[in-house]
Amino acid sequence: VSDFLMGDVDSGSGGELSQTRRSRSFQNLTADSGEHEELADSELSPVQRVDRALQQNDSGVESALLYAKAWSKYARDVMSWVEKRLGLDMECAKGFARMAESAKAVAAQQDYMPFRGVYVSAFENELDYSQSLLQTATSLQTNKFMQCSLACHKKCLETLAIQCGHKKLQGRLHLFGIDFSQAAKNSADGVPFIIRKCTSEIESRALNIKGIYRLNGAKSRVEKLCQAFENGKDLVELSDLYPHDISNVLKLYLRQLPEPLILYRYYNDIIGLGKEAQSIRTDNTHSPSLGVELNRVVFKIRDLLRRLPPAHYRTLHFLITHLHRVSEHAEENKMDARNLGIIFGPTLIKPRQLDADVSLSSLVDYPYQALMVELLIQHHRKIFDGQLSPAPTTNLPLSHCSQSLLDLKESSKSHKRFSSVLPSSHSGDEVRDTHTASRHEGREDTA
Repeated sequence: VSDFLMGDVDSGSGGELSQTRRSRSFQNLTADSGEHEELADSELSPVQRVDRALQQNDSGVESALLYAKAWSKYARDVMSWVEKRLGLDMECAKGFARMAESAKAVAAQQDYMPFRGVYVSAFENELDYSQSLLQTATSLQTNKFMQCSLACHKKCLETLAIQCGHKKLQGRLHLFGIDFSQAAKNSADGVPFIIRKCTSEIESRALNIKGIYRLNGAKSRVEKLCQAFENGKDLVELSDLYPHDISNVLKLYLRQLPEPLILYRYYNDIIGLGKEAQSIRTDNTHSPSLGVELNRVVFKIRDLLRRLPPAHYRTLHFLITHLHRVSEHAEENKMDARNLGIIFGPTLIKPRQLDADVSLSSLVDYPYQALMVELLIQHHRKIFDGQLSPAPTTNLPLSHCSQSLLDLKESSKSHKRFSSVLPSSHSGDEVRDTHTASRHEGREDTA
């Protein structure tokens, strides 16, 4: 390959490849075999001889690749020409059939016209010819060629371990639209490889690109990348692709999950917390207790997400951490936590679609979906506590901050109920008094 790049090897070389210094030295080493080598060569088929010549040449792989590209281009041009020719022949056959049908009808009515039978017979032959031409074109258009389901990047061609031959190749992976738990089984940490690969590529070279995750990629390139992911995770090369195509594939994968990362059964709870956070922001815009009230909602979100299955929790933590890194470059990419919440809110938090009423209610809840994802991004350290797995939910004690923000009557019994709402009339002094009283009650219960 290095000789080819430096121009030492002719790129147009075919089966008779030029002999370089390295290939000649190899032949000199094997020249001692004499008649045995000639006998072995005589037993080889022409295809095997070409393979041996390619293996002995320094640029054999590159020459084979160039030949395959040229043959593929030629075959594609031939198929394109055949399709165009079939289209023209079908239009011509339909036109001849219409003309022959109308002329046959006119000639059949002229009983005393000379050579009427000859004309009618000629018109019938034209109809038969047109019909056979249409059938031939239809049979050619309906035949389909099966692909081998193998996709390989140019960089991996020299070290490809899969042998085509007559062996059955590995089938396509079912990746998009399958249950998340099934996709998580193929990963050691529960995070699907497509999420990890796309986010890693975006963080490496696309954090400063304006409109990342907001702008969509080209539909044809996105579909091609989706097919590449399903062909095999080790055969996908993202270094040469557009960042918007990669981000679009990630959004498409999350959108096509049968059930979102935040499960359907927690939708009402999460929307209730979103409404609570929205009312706190609206009513206490200039109040000094805004941070305290909002922290109470944040800790409720944390306790709610701990109920998720481990794979869902780890993947949500991984994704939200990635979105936080994207929001840190908001000055360049214009994608702060609010904009990211608008994009990922309906994808991560959505209700079960059963009828039209549910679809209408999801439109009404759209602002709360966006707000909840915004809070997840802004307070991801408080919510996930730096862990990649949910903490046990049985007998889970509340933290010092969250316990100080709950109501006295429900702090010991209902601290896991996420629908409870602290009245907005509580002031900061009342919250502190409540915390003090709850600690005294806890000591008495312990005694």
